[in-house]
Amino acid sequence: AGAVGDHDAAFAELIGDGGPAWEPKRALDPVAAVALVRQAGGVAVLAHPALSGAAGLPATLLDELAAAGLAAVEARHPMHAPEAVEHWQALAAARGLLVTGASDFHGARKAVKIGACTTPAKVVDELRARRAAPSSELDGR
Repeated sequence: AGAVGDHDAAFAELIGDGGPAWEPKRALDPVAAVALVRQAGGVAVLAHPALSGAAGLPATLLDELAAAGLAAVEARHPMHAPEAVEHWQALAAARGLLVTGASDFHGARKAVKIGACTTPAKVVDELRARRAAPSSELDGR
């Protein structure tokens, strides 16, 4: 709309922390989030755990997420160190969770290239097999 000159200016002037269009993030309980995804008929995957607050995720919470229906952990990510990939792959395997990869591509503002880390087709097939039927609770029936 021409309100700002570019992407960086949008954050600096409008939507960055404390800006006039900034809205604080609301965190959903992770176990509730997994349950909500399952109720909607989806599969829940823990995204790039070595890049977020999940890096210090207690094993007990990962166990709770798995019990709630977590299907996979995105262990393979282009910004994960090799030891982090191994760590999260081992945690996933110990809990019967699948391991996915993703480029986390967000356009030109990041150096990550689309398709940098992929998920094998057999894992995608298994994710599809683990989908839950949508719950009628979501549409008020």
